[in-house]
Amino acid sequence: MGIKKYDLPAQPWYWGDWFKAIDVQSLPRDIRCTWFEMLGRMWESKKRGYLTINGKPLTDEELAQVLGFGTDINLMQKHLTFLEERGVFSRTKSGIIFNRRMAKDEKIRQIRSKSGKRGMESRYNKTDNKTLTNSEDESESENEDISNLSLGEQAIKIWRDVYLKNAGVVEREFVQEQITNHDYKKAKLIVMDLKANGFFNVATMRKSLNEDGTIKPKVKNGANISKGATGDELTQLIRNRQARQGG
Repeated sequence: MGIKKYDLPAQPWYWGDWFKAIDVQSLPRDIRCTWFEMLGRMWESKKRGYLTINGKPLTDEELAQVLGFGTDINLMQKHLTFLEERGVFSRTKSGIIFNRRMAKDEKIRQIRSKSGKRGMESRYNKTDNKTLTNSEDESESENEDISNLSLGEQAIKIWRDVYLKNAGVVEREFVQEQITNHDYKKAKLIVMDLKANGFFNVATMRKSLNEDGTIKPKVKNGANISKGATGDELTQLIRNRQARQGG
């Protein structure tokens, strides 16, 4: 199924969800076992949540082998038809089988990972905040279809995707402003960067953003201690701290 460069040590498994899923628990035992096997294969897939080999759908012969049916392709097809008719799994336009929840969870994990990385880079001053607009970050939202969404719906979508909860009036208006001042992609990256840097209050967000969407450097004791601080300022900060501590 392919080796992933960045992997999780184990698959999170929620038995309560498994036992409460009526569509799964109502399956005949042998077909339920087939679905369980498919879930494991999709977790190990290079594109997590999708039943693929190198990004391509498996042939019936390959799928029969992978799922343990050997040469009994008819029985394998019977199981898949049973599962698909009951909506247990979905297919992409190219016919690739995927698990909706696993694919969604993986997308959220990747968003959080990128947000966390940007937060660490910002914290330790390894990159400039303007990396918000580079092509790698923009790719997160480039495939989103927002053509049929109003400005308010776009704002609600960004907030929900990043903070994983519904937006209130204040949050929606804030995100709408970012979309209006920039564009949808940049607005989403701004919100992601705010979350990565620990911002959850809209009033604080407003005070902490520059006009170009970058986050203002934090200021302590009247001196900029981030990337804008001079050597003399940092030296004076250290001396002041030592004086307060009796050092």
